[in-house]
Amino acid sequence: MTSTSLFARFYVICLWALVFMYVGLPLLVELAHVAVLPAQALLIVTAPLINYRPSKLWAFRR
Repeated sequence: MTSTSLFARFYVICLWALVFMYVGLPLLVELAHVAVLPAQALLIVTAPLINYRPSKLWAFRR
């Protein structure tokens, strides 16, 4: 597998994290009535935890 395809897979997973944060913040603030900073902190902590498994199993698979 080429380094370009590995980078592309990693980039897709990073885009997933961006979408997760982009959708999650309004959901937490508007629907769950969580303050903005705690909601952002929660998303910053959970995004890497969610992305670890796909990165390990798909992006960096050899």
